[in-house]
Amino acid sequence: MPTPTEATRLASGRAVLEVATRDPMAAVRHVAACLARRAYPLLGLSCVPLARGTGRLVVAVADDGRIARLLAELAGLPEVSGARLCEPAAPAVPGFPEAATAGFPEAATAG
Repeated sequence: MPTPTEATRLASGRAVLEVATRDPMAAVRHVAACLARRAYPLLGLSCVPLARGTGRLVVAVADDGRIARLLAELAGLPEVSGARLCEPAAPAVPGFPEAATAGFPEAATAG
């Protein structure tokens, strides 16, 4: 359990990533394995299945300056069709189709 100091640091140094997937459940496994291999602190993960087997993962991680590298690695994983950093003021809201599909591959056909 984090101490109050660690909790404050994690809350202020957090990044929210949105990952477009071709198979959400397989992508969860690949994303979790990638984070574990890189010793990247996972703060939260939400899986949003969409139509035709596609989906989105919303991943909260501690931002320690390696986000650009992490995004490149996530985008190259099997079952992942794209990855981006969410705006800090307006992260994607799971369950809202416009937030879950905007700006990603297959966005026009997923729904």
